[in-house]
Amino acid sequence: GINAQATATSGTTTGLFAKVASSGGIAAVIDNAGGGKILSARHNGAEKLSVDGSGNLTTTGQLVSTGVLGSSNDPAGGAGAAGHFINPAGGTILVANDGSKDIIRLDTRGVTFHRAFLGELNNDPTVGTVLNEVAKLTTADTASVTSAGALGGAIGIVVNGAGTSATSPIAQAAIIGEAPCVFDNTAVEADYVQISPTAAGKCHDAGANYPAGGGQVLGRVIDATKTPPHVYLFGTEVRAGTITTSSNCSSSVSPAVCGSASAGSIAISSSASSLVVNTSAVTANSQIMVQEDISLSTKLGVTCFFSGRNFAVTARIPGTSFTISPITTFANTACLSFVIVN
Repeated sequence: GINAQATATSGTTTGLFAKVASSGGIAAVIDNAGGGKILSARHNGAEKLSVDGSGNLTTTGQLVSTGVLGSSNDPAGGAGAAGHFINPAGGTILVANDGSKDIIRLDTRGVTFHRAFLGELNNDPTVGTVLNEVAKLTTADTASVTSAGALGGAIGIVVNGAGTSATSPIAQAAIIGEAPCVFDNTAVEADYVQISPTAAGKCHDAGANYPAGGGQVLGRVIDATKTPPHVYLFGTEVRAGTITTSSNCSSSVSPAVCGSASAGSIAISSSASSLVVNTSAVTANSQIMVQEDISLSTKLGVTCFFSGRNFAVTARIPGTSFTISPITTFANTACLSFVIVN
């Protein structure tokens, strides 16, 4: 339909130029009514880019753009999509790069993220947030630095937009992945990280072993050479495991009166061959653990002596009680702690 050539071997030449001045005009229309290719762009005779009759664009090189917008009018539940990225050879499917480093890479093995997942939060108007420090969510749905000694509540580390709402309305916090954090102590590679027990907003190196005591574990030190050190955040609020009970009884009488308590402190006299502990917490499958504890004198109002003897659970009535018996005799009152695990 059109054959345009510029045969000059030097100078700024144009083989084909189309221009309209009307806002409703079209500079060029290329129509192949026979169903074949609409456009074939070539370099020295070799095709580099083509558009077929279905509108599919094929290129042997890269598509370079200052921005890409994908749009689809397909309704919910439809098969359409705003964009498809296909590599039938099995290599890299998609790369997002900031000009110096890959941010996201997608291939047949999965998705690799080189930056953290971020969340945006309104800064607290009074306390606010601090760059590279730990943030928590307030009851006003705003972000502020964590309190010193807090056992939980951290949502991430602020990496941008730190301040109060008066100076910086929105804070960006890293929630999952790598982020820098200011520590209250020396950060060591691969150590676990928790909320600082002494300084608001700071990270704390909790050591190489998983922390005990129930405090929130933020993540692990991934690069201690950087300033501030980098942490890999776990994401969800992870706390070290603890055993807690809803009630705890103290009874020095026989039978011991413990209501529905699943833990408690009791006393057994030297003249008793057994002690019944009345508690509805016991079941047919309960694990009942008993341990002598001579520190219970004040709690029980008796003098606790160390008997040095072992005690055994010798009977149980589900929903009612269990019975403790000394394996050997002893001379003075023994104080015991018990825990029922159901």
